[in-house]
Amino acid sequence: MINKLLSIVIALGIFIWNPYPLQIAELKTYDWLIMNTEQEWNQQILIVDLDENFINEYGGWPLPRSVYGDLITTTNAIPGITVLMPNKDIRGEDYDTYFSFRMSYQPTVLATAASTQVDSIGTHVGTAQLGEDPLPWLYQYPGILQPTPSLAVSAEGKGVVTSSPEIDGVTRRVPLVVNSQGSLYPSFALELLRVAIQDPSYQLKTGEEGIEWIRVPNYPLMITGANDRIFLNWNT
Repeated sequence: MINKLLSIVIALGIFIWNPYPLQIAELKTYDWLIMNTEQEWNQQILIVDLDENFINEYGGWPLPRSVYGDLITTTNAIPGITVLMPNKDIRGEDYDTYFSFRMSYQPTVLATAASTQVDSIGTHVGTAQLGEDPLPWLYQYPGILQPTPSLAVSAEGKGVVTSSPEIDGVTRRVPLVVNSQGSLYPSFALELLRVAIQDPSYQLKTGEEGIEWIRVPNYPLMITGANDRIFLNWNT
C-alpha cells in the first residue's frame, strides 16, 4: 500500500514539475498527431505566395506599394498583408498614397509586430473583457511596430504577427492577443476575422488561472491556454 502511494506521489510530483524531457515528449506527441491527421482544405482561405519570379518582375525586394494596392482589388474577400511596412516606400511617397487610396475602398488588414526594439504604440481595437484582469497573463512587449502613418490611417485592421516558439525553438502556438503598455493588441488572424464580419471589437474571458477563451461575435469560442495561446493546426 505504501509503495503504491509513494508511486502516485512521485508521478504527481513529476507531472507538476514538468521537466524538460517531459515537455519535449508532449510536444513531439503533438507533432506526431498532426502529421498523422488527414489534411483538410479550407475553401474560405486563399494564401498568395509572392515568389522570386514575381519579385524579379518588379525589380527586386521590397515591392512597390502600388503592387499591393492592385492586388487587394482582385478579391471580394478581406485581404491581409503580412509584410511589415513601418517605413515609407523607398520609391517615393506616391506609391504609399496609391496603396492608401486603394485600401480606403477595399477593407484591408496590415501586419504589426510586438517588439522589444521599439517603445511606441499605436491605436488598438477595443476589447470586451470578462472576469479577471487579463494583463498579467498576456505576453508583454515594450512597443508595437506599426505601419507607416499614411498606410495605418487607411487600414481597416492591424494585427500582430509575432510568434512564441516552444522550448525546442519550433512555433506550435501563437498568442491571440498581446499586452503593450497596458493596452491589448490582437493577432493578425483575429483581426482578419473581426474585419470580415465588420465587428468593432472582440471578447476576452479571464479566470483565476489565466485566459480562458477569446471570441469574435458570431464565431464559436476560441479556447486558449492561460497565456492566451492556441495551437496551430498545420494540417489545414
